[in-house]
Amino acid sequence: GNVRDDGMGVFRSTPHLVLVLDPTDVFVVKPMAKMEENRGTVLCGISLRSIIAAAADGEWLHVAVRCPDVGSLIKNGNMALKFEAPGTCLIVKQYLDRSREVLRQELMTKVPDLLHSRKTMSSEDKPKE
Repeated sequence: GNVRDDGMGVFRSTPHLVLVLDPTDVFVVKPMAKMEENRGTVLCGISLRSIIAAAADGEWLHVAVRCPDVGSLIKNGNMALKFEAPGTCLIVKQYLDRSREVLRQELMTKVPDLLHSRKTMSSEDKPKE
C-alpha cells in the first residue's frame, strides 16, 4: 500500500480488491483490470465517522461499523478484510486509526462554532417585548 500526495491511502486487501482511505471515507474497490488500479467499481463506501473500532489479527483486519449490511463485505456491523501479509494489515489499521483521529479532531474544532451560531440564532428568535 501507499499514501498519495492528496492524503488518500490505497491498500490491497486481496489480489482482487483495493481499499482506499480518504480523509473522510473508506472505499472497497474492485479494479477494472489487474494492471489498472486507478479505475474500478466501488463495492462499498463507509464514512470514517461510522467506524467504531478496528483490530488487526495477523493478515485479517476486523472493522466494526455502524451501517447496514453490504453484500458479503459487511455483515451485522462487521467487516473483515484479508491482506497479503500481517505487516500490511497492521499498516492499514494504523493509517485507519490515524485518519479517524484526524477527522475527530477536525470535527471537535467545529463544535464551538456550531454552539456559538446556535446560541446567536436562538437569541435572535426571541420575541421582542
